[in-house]
Amino acid sequence: MSKTFNFDPEYLFGIASNFKPFENILNITELHSGIVNKTFLVDYLESGVSDRFILQSLNRNVFHEPELLLNNYLLIQEHISTNLKKNKSHARRWEFPKLLKTIEHFDYFFEIDGQVWRAITYIKAARTYDVISSLRQAREVGLGLGMFHFLLNDFDCNRLSTVIKDFHCTSIYLDKYEYIYQTVAKQSSYYSALKSKLKIINNLIELYKDDSYILSKAFFDGDLSRLPIHGDPKLNNIMFDNKTSNVVGLIDLDTVQPGLIHYDIGDCLRSCCNSFGEDSLQIEKIHFDLSICASFLKGYLSTNPFLTKIDFYYIPYAIRIITLELGVRFLNDFLCGTKYFKSDYPLQNFHRAECQFSLLSSINSQWDSIVDLVDDCSQGYPY
Repeated sequence: MSKTFNFDPEYLFGIASNFKPFENILNITELHSGIVNKTFLVDYLESGVSDRFILQSLNRNVFHEPELLLNNYLLIQEHISTNLKKNKSHARRWEFPKLLKTIEHFDYFFEIDGQVWRAITYIKAARTYDVISSLRQAREVGLGLGMFHFLLNDFDCNRLSTVIKDFHCTSIYLDKYEYIYQTVAKQSSYYSALKSKLKIINNLIELYKDDSYILSKAFFDGDLSRLPIHGDPKLNNIMFDNKTSNVVGLIDLDTVQPGLIHYDIGDCLRSCCNSFGEDSLQIEKIHFDLSICASFLKGYLSTNPFLTKIDFYYIPYAIRIITLELGVRFLNDFLCGTKYFKSDYPLQNFHRAECQFSLLSSINSQWDSIVDLVDDCSQGYPY
């Protein structure tokens, strides 16, 4: 059982004062958008001018070796900054949230009372969204993820550490689920009430579980190569400029590590093309929006000319696999007592799982259309 921490204001001000003088800190507000780490917005004064930074407590149930995470962050921070300087002619605003050292210039994180803390620069005049509201916005999301991949395309991913082992190994999550379903699930106080719904979900898992090996097999066969990936590029990890509504950068970079960019593409599409959001209780209305998918891909491809015909072939599978994977991960976490994803009420991770499996059904019902759409987008790519 993990320890529960109560971050009262006095405690938080003390933590924040490791990064800025205590007397300069004005206010600390908790941000609730993330579902893994505890995140706070710190308002402070710098030379008499108000400013902000992000203060985060890393989830130790997820990130067992925070030094690996922080080292990855610093490596890509330097590489992206260098590439942005090389492309000064690029007219778009693009920002990368940077790690802050402590006041005494020590490491970029520190541990106290069993918690690891770090501070990150705040991206000003920008915001995130939980659902896509227009096709232009969808195109911007694609462009944003494409820009992220483009800036790291020449980075040697072998320099990056694996932060979470088997993070996108769908078959392992499925193996864990099979064990949990046969043992832990039946001991849950919610099992009787959810038994019929769990049976429906279990049937869907059985239907699609063979998909879990498709991308890993393509990698081992040499069809796909590993590159630096974001690892969690869902919609609310993408920042939009308040005035122009253009994407200005990606946040929540804790899962950056070597991987297949298909997981990033699939995960971003899974998130964007569900117009009801990941926490919707309108399960029956959730569907995969093809028009949003098309707009996203147009934006992505405007920045990434390095995809091959084989890469395109696997994109539809990536969408289906990552949706299955996240549904199983939400379900596993719910059945095991909610240790990974934060929740606001007891059944939230179960409802999140339902959302993903409803989306999975919609993806499968439109499978031929998704394949045709991606194939159309691949035209003009000779590789």
